[in-house]
Amino acid sequence: MDKDGGRKRLTPAQRAVLILSLLVALLAVANLGRLAMAIYYARRLPDLPMTLSWTYLAVMGGVWFTAFCGCAGGLIYFRPWGRLATLVAVPAYQIHVWINH
Repeated sequence: MDKDGGRKRLTPAQRAVLILSLLVALLAVANLGRLAMAIYYARRLPDLPMTLSWTYLAVMGGVWFTAFCGCAGGLIYFRPWGRLATLVAVPAYQIHVWINH
């Protein structure tokens, strides 16, 4: 038992993982916003000519939101798969963004 009433202190490495998980969670929230805005604009501007459809943009926002929520959860609970999932998801997201541009 620790002096802090039974709570274990986090190591500096664990604190860094938690900060990384918050950054990944911010990416998740940004993609949730992308999903919401795609739905909003799809209703407001249904006939706008675009190279990508509103449905595609909404689905991609939802897919990346789900992926990043899973990664953030894995990191927060210090799961071994959380690191690997984050190392795959974040570069894959960046590649996806560059391909779409």
